[in-house]
Amino acid sequence: MKKILLFISIFLMTVLLSAETYTVVHVQGKAHTSGGAIGVGQELDDESIITIKGFKDFVKLNDNKFIYGPVNGKKVKDVVSGPKIKKGKVASSSDVAPANDINRPGVLTAASRASDAKEDFDWAE
Repeated sequence: MKKILLFISIFLMTVLLSAETYTVVHVQGKAHTSGGAIGVGQELDDESIITIKGFKDFVKLNDNKFIYGPVNGKKVKDVVSGPKIKKGKVASSSDVAPANDINRPGVLTAASRASDAKEDFDWAE
């Protein structure tokens, strides 16, 4: 009996210590948990149920993690993701190597071939 209780207590401690918590850095729009509205500085754990209604609404968490809306009654661990670059935004840095400075010939198009073809003909009248 003591071994079973010891095993259960170790298991529960492991589960509690392995749960990740997130700190809210910024809230855009309306977001709430079962406990009420989400505010800056609030801590959310993996098992918190979150709801975000709008498509443009999001919650920014520590370590550059985000929860983008719409989310309806899901756990934080299921919807947390990394940053997204929206259309029209410019990336501030990149890991891509710069392009080589090799001069490449232009691509032939129908218009460029037609202009070259005009000069090939000798018109005799």
